[in-house]
Amino acid sequence: MLIYDDYFPNVLSAFRVAEFNYYLANLNCDIVSAQPNFDTLKEEYLSFYPQNRDRLKRFVAETALNYRLLYVVFLKNAFKLLPIIEREEIPFIFTLYPGGEFLFYDIISDSRVLRLTNSKFFKRMIVTQKITYNYLLRNGLCPPEKIEYIYGAVIPAELYNRFSIPHRYYGQDKATFDICFVAMKYMAEGRDKGYDVFLEVAKVLARLSPLFRFHVVGGFGAQDIDVTSLADRITFYGHQPTSFFPEFYAGMDITLSPNIPFVLMPGTFDGFPTGACSEAALCGVAVFCTDLLNENEEFTPGEDICIIPGEVEGIVGKIIPYFNEPSALHRLAKAGQRRFREIYGTQRQLVPRLKLFKKYLG
Repeated sequence: MLIYDDYFPNVLSAFRVAEFNYYLANLNCDIVSAQPNFDTLKEEYLSFYPQNRDRLKRFVAETALNYRLLYVVFLKNAFKLLPIIEREEIPFIFTLYPGGEFLFYDIISDSRVLRLTNSKFFKRMIVTQKITYNYLLRNGLCPPEKIEYIYGAVIPAELYNRFSIPHRYYGQDKATFDICFVAMKYMAEGRDKGYDVFLEVAKVLARLSPLFRFHVVGGFGAQDIDVTSLADRITFYGHQPTSFFPEFYAGMDITLSPNIPFVLMPGTFDGFPTGACSEAALCGVAVFCTDLLNENEEFTPGEDICIIPGEVEGIVGKIIPYFNEPSALHRLAKAGQRRFREIYGTQRQLVPRLKLFKKYLG
């Protein structure tokens, strides 16, 4: 099997590393990458996973591809590669994750999906959100028998499970109440991810108690939105690899994700919960996130997750009761950790994918 990607082997993409490494360990497969900084990123990746040195190559469009099956993630990658797939006559499977130029009610996006699913080399589409599944069927973009529905996403769950860093909870192990925001930056002020809302929430909470602390990981910094009123109570960490997070999350009480669909551009949306929320939950952090598209089908609000509204006052109203009753927050976080482990573990996520690939590899 051959895996094609345009971002791997960047170790900042935790889900790619987790998913692709699993296939490398369990299948006879190689990876070709169109990543512009391939050589530099390959060496960084190999410093963590030296066993894969001979399985990773730079993509060259003119090279003959002698493989029995090809796998791609994201619509843009699958569509970009389709002419080569058809030239080489390789059966293919792709995952239609949210993002990657897949948009709701967009003529170009729909036509690309249809072009892929009408190819005689198309075998299966893996779909991870029920809202995506329903959209495909409602608009006649893919026959139901060609859709493999696996809720959630691949994240480095087993890696987080192996770490035994004791969690430090507010009111039990530390005096501060620490709230983090973890996301990539795709637009000014991070409005699609709710970074602007996060900061407004932070400013309100900071006025209510000196015990609140705020932490930002990703492409955001003090220059994006004025944070002078938060002074030394907010910390920016920049982009970080997966290895950074177990220790970081061990000191967090809440991960806050007030993301909003259709803001980055019409038709764009995030999966639920986001990958960042899922990784935080696996480390024992309580997840407070929006679900404006009603994507939730696996979690029980108030028991293992806290669903928040998109506006500041409502979010503050969700946080304060847990600030006043830390034991309730501890229960929420621990129940969330158990539930996320069930949903994002290897048996639920990677084993079904591996079984699918083996079916077509023979």
